[in-house]
Amino acid sequence: LGEAYTGSNLHTYYGGVANLNTIEGTDAQGGWLSVWGKPHSKVKLIAGGGLDHADDQLLADGSRTNNQTFYGTVEYQLVPQVTLGLELSHNETEYKNTGSSDNFRIQSAFMLNF
Repeated sequence: LGEAYTGSNLHTYYGGVANLNTIEGTDAQGGWLSVWGKPHSKVKLIAGGGLDHADDQLLADGSRTNNQTFYGTVEYQLVPQVTLGLELSHNETEYKNTGSSDNFRIQSAFMLNF
C-alpha cells in the first residue's frame, strides 16, 4: 500500500511538515509506502516509510522542512484472539538553516481481536 501527494496548505492533514507560519501557504510533496508478508501462519512482518518535504522559500529559519520515517514491525499471533507486536522506527526532521534531529523508537503492542 502507499500514497503520494502534492499540494499547498496541507497542515490540516499534517502535510508540509505541519507548517502553518505563512499566510500564502506552504507547498509540499511526500508520500508513504508499506509492505508486509507472512513467513509463517503466526508471524507477520511489516516494513515501510514515509517522506514529507515542504518548500522552504517562504519559511522562517528553524522551521521544519523535511520529515522522514522508516519502520519495521513483527507481529506474533499467540492465539486467534491475541497478537503481540514489536516495532522499531527511525525518524528524522530537518530544519531550515539549523540542522536536523533524529531518533530511534521501539514500541510494543498487545492486540485483542474480537
